[in-house]
Amino acid sequence: MASMTSEVVAAARGAPEHRGSFDPEETSMHDTTHTPSAPRGSGAIGPATTPDTGRVPGLGPGGTALAAVALGFALFGAALVLLPEPVTSLFAWIVYGSADRVAAFGPDAVAYVQLVHAILGAVTVGWALTMLAVIAWFRRQPRRAWFAIALPAAAWFLLDSGYSLASGFWRNAAFNALCALALAVPLALAAPRALAASRAASRATEANP
Repeated sequence: MASMTSEVVAAARGAPEHRGSFDPEETSMHDTTHTPSAPRGSGAIGPATTPDTGRVPGLGPGGTALAAVALGFALFGAALVLLPEPVTSLFAWIVYGSADRVAAFGPDAVAYVQLVHAILGAVTVGWALTMLAVIAWFRRQPRRAWFAIALPAAAWFLLDSGYSLASGFWRNAAFNALCALALAVPLALAAPRALAASRAASRATEANP
């Protein structure tokens, strides 16, 4: 976990990717034009360095914010599993406007609701850890990494919120909107850097066929 965290922070900030010892003479301006790239047709794009610093482009503040949001989702998912009673009361308040509404359904119904919450929580933790892994993967595939976060989030929001509205539970759709906004803002901040890094990687590939 510590290794993944360090990779996520490095990818988000655009930290240099060290391999072996560091020699300032080997990282001169003349060497930045010979950055290795993946072979054509392999489907992979090697890390493209910026010509002014030789650093691997990162997601910047957007990447840091995305990592923070993913960690928050992971903690929320864990709470769904580990804190069934408070979470049941929370969602009863979100969906029905009353924290005691679900408890009035009876013990069997409450047990089923808490099972569904636990399953949802486990899936949320897995999704959040996947987002953290994708952020760490940003150096290799910047544009694909951005879409790997944005597209699943959009699919979740449209399906979940659409059903919530269709079934009359608009409060849940409003809660979804807050969660989606927490993802949309850092994704918007990271989008320009993701596009720039993707273009830099393409230029590096063309320069080193």
